Amino acid sequence: FAPFLNATTFRLMNWFYESSSGNSLANVDRLVQGVILVDDFEREDLRNFSAFREAKRMDQADEDPDSKLFSTLTSGTRRLSISSCLLRSNRYTSEADAPDCAVDGLYYRKPLEVIRSAYEEVASKSFHNVPYKLFWQP
Repeated sequence: FAPFLNATTFRLMNWFYESSSGNSLANVDRLVQGVILVDDFEREDLRNFSAFREAKRMDQADEDPDSKLFSTLTSGTRRLSISSCLLRSNRYTSEADAPDCAVDGLYYRKPLEVIRSAYEEVASKSFHNVPYKLFWQP
């Protein structure tokens, strides 16, 4: 497992190097500290795990009466339905002729509420709030 200290570290770093470029070393640290090492992490809960299945479960949470994901309005989450005109250039002569697309079950929060709740979290102590200026030199 050289140059790593053990098989676990090797497997974790191997996963990182073989995964997409969207990952960062900070994300690997967050995975270890915030998921694997927390007290309620159970390895057995991952038997037969499927990320696709869990993503589908998340997508269908608003249709599940037992789901607590969107059950409370105290978090400031609001639900609405919108209708939008589907305009394409040169296809319809007017907006009235174009078909409408209805989107039901759209959840949103006001931006200020999102910012306020983010800063109430313990993790906000590690936020980087100082502006900077990047000078790119080819």
